[in-house]
Amino acid sequence: MRRAVLTSCILTSGLLLASIAAARPAADLFAGERDEMRYAAVLPERVAGGGVYYFRLAVVRNGDKSQLVQERLIPDTSALQEPEFRDAERSVLAEDIAELKVSYFGRDANAAELDAPSWRDRWDDRQRLPLLVRVDVKPVKAPPWPSLLVEPRRGPEAGCPVWDNAQGRCLRTGGR
Repeated sequence: MRRAVLTSCILTSGLLLASIAAARPAADLFAGERDEMRYAAVLPERVAGGGVYYFRLAVVRNGDKSQLVQERLIPDTSALQEPEFRDAERSVLAEDIAELKVSYFGRDANAAELDAPSWRDRWDDRQRLPLLVRVDVKPVKAPPWPSLLVEPRRGPEAGCPVWDNAQGRCLRTGGR
């Protein structure tokens, strides 16, 4: 049992590390709460034909089951609202998960680059990505997994029509 939990922890951590680190640097497609994270990332061609997908990492409860899942769908780039994950493809990353806690390290939405970043339980700045993301997973009947610390892909100006180097943020107006 302990070996299976450890194997699940290692495999899931590796998958999440690769996926979040490949997050598309479009800040308007990145958002998160304490218990879930949504982001766009590029899948390699060998997986579902490749391309940009929109992901959601969360614990889903169904009766007495609780699963850590990664849901994905192809984003509608012309949509004015975030997509809902009702009909998304779902990968179960781990079973019997009591809690997922996601923390985001970065600056306040209107802060300058000189302002000190801090940890927070929510990320809703549509102008820039967090500097780091910490993912903590607590299984129902096993010890908590080691924290997974990930730096989203650098180069946040990619996918931004008007990038302000002085502020380190996208000046995109309208839309989401």
